[in-house]
Parts: sequence; structure tokens; C-alpha cells
Amino acid sequence: MNTRPLHSEHDYHEAKQKLAAWFDALPEPGTEQGDLFEVLLILVANYESTHFRLEAPDPIEAIEFRMAQEGLDVLIGH
Repeated sequence: MNTRPLHSEHDYHEAKQKLAAWFDALPEPGTEQGDLFEVLLILVANYESTHFRLEAPDPIEAIEFRMAQEGLDVLIGH
């Protein structure tokens, strides 16, 4: 298995392409392909959590957004 850390966006996209090829037929866990699949998932998840951080929404704004999606009255200005 020739796997290395993801150092660039190019590495990240290559890893995602390799993973995409397996999603229709997942490799058996514990096999060489299964281990590679698992390692790539970890590498991609780590890269995403480092480079694509999502800020938590303001709790009030999140509640108001969800209420608006459901057609419920939202009190503006609290």
C-alpha cells in the first residue's frame, strides 16, 4: 500500500476520486483494498476538518431559520 498524507488540494482531490470509485462496491474490511479505503477516509476527513472548518451558527438564528423552513412565525428582533 503506497499511501501518504494529503499535503495539497491536489492530493485531496485524488484521494476523493479513489474513494468515489469504491462507493458502488465497498471493499471488504480487513483486505488490502478495505484497509486502503479506511485510511483514505481518515485522511480525507482530517484534511476537510483542517481546511474546511465550519463555524457553528448563532443558536437563535439557527432556530429562526428552521422555524421559517417550517412556515412558523419568526419573531424578528427577539
